[in-house]
Amino acid sequence: MSFTLFGMRVEVSFFFLCALAVLLINDTQNLLKYAFLACILHESAHIFLLCHYGKTPKRLVFRLSGISLSSEYIDGLPYPKEMRVLAAGCVMNALTAALCWGAYQIFGGGKWLYFAFCNLSLMAFNLLPVATLDGGRMLRLILCRHFSIKVSDVALGIVNYTVLCLLLACGFLLLFWGYNNFTLLFTAVYLMIVSITRS
Repeated sequence: MSFTLFGMRVEVSFFFLCALAVLLINDTQNLLKYAFLACILHESAHIFLLCHYGKTPKRLVFRLSGISLSSEYIDGLPYPKEMRVLAAGCVMNALTAALCWGAYQIFGGGKWLYFAFCNLSLMAFNLLPVATLDGGRMLRLILCRHFSIKVSDVALGIVNYTVLCLLLACGFLLLFWGYNNFTLLFTAVYLMIVSITRS
């Protein structure tokens, strides 16, 4: 499914809708909306800064792995601006988490705390040095400032697959130690497949 919103092409995959439906059905505590809002805030920060730098994005994709902007609208910016755009989502999540923590201290209520946790989790995940995530792309930018593109890509590849192997191991441990949590394992497998197909 696809449509145009404020001049931007929005694409929603069938599998994203299926996963969202399953999560909504099993979301007995009505907490999924907070995780989804954290994702929206994350991507909105990227979009805002891109527009500020005159690179209005034309495509926003909702897929099984999450919500993402097509990278071609970030590539081509000068180094400092590209780094700021890539970091903007995580900065937004950090600021939101801090505000929610403050609201929790003042007003109480578990929902403030949960929303803070959602934002911190999303920030930490996106900062992982995995090639397809913000952290991996920022690491590549830093490496390319000091080494050749070939050396940078080799170094990023080593870090990328090392982190993914660790995530896979942790996912298997969570599953077989009786926690019945497939999320980390599924995410690690998906990121591994994407990394292999794009390499």
